[in-house]
Amino acid sequence: LTVSAAPKELSQALDTPLGPGKWNSQVLALQKILKYYFPAQTPYNPDGGYGARTKAGMIKVQDLLQIAATGVFDQETAVKLQEYGVPLSYK
Repeated sequence: LTVSAAPKELSQALDTPLGPGKWNSQVLALQKILKYYFPAQTPYNPDGGYGARTKAGMIKVQDLLQIAATGVFDQETAVKLQEYGVPLSYK
């Protein structure tokens, strides 16, 4: 896993947990971050809704990170992503 420069829009930290049924700017930011860093695992268009496609993408990312694939953006996922240099913040 390699990390390139972060999108310019990132500045406010994401909350955990984020999961199915949520619809807000936090989810939209998470979707954009995952789409930027993990495009192969996230074949969806960010829309701010944590639905089946976002959950499936999160599971693929969690599998890649070799952590529990719950489909929920939780504290364990956040810590692991940050270990790899993925910024978890938005504007």
